[in-house]
Amino acid sequence: MRTRHSPANQDRLYRALGGQPAVRPPQVDRRKPCVWQQDENGTWHTDCGNAFEFSDGGPSENGARYCQYCGRLLMARPCREGGRR
Repeated sequence: MRTRHSPANQDRLYRALGGQPAVRPPQVDRRKPCVWQQDENGTWHTDCGNAFEFSDGGPSENGARYCQYCGRLLMARPCREGGRR
């Protein structure tokens, strides 16, 4: 059975793109941490340009040590009461 995720379809797409990957991954300096800054609404904004919300607690309370988007070590900067960091 052929699905859109089958290796045959992936190979066909790769050839259609001229043998080039569809998206080049961004070059990331893995020595620098990815800083996650919490806003007043509880959303965490990452240095790598993403946003994440925890249903309870923050990165440390949920055992997050690495950014799930770029793979760098995660450094959290929580928002203090009153909306200031």
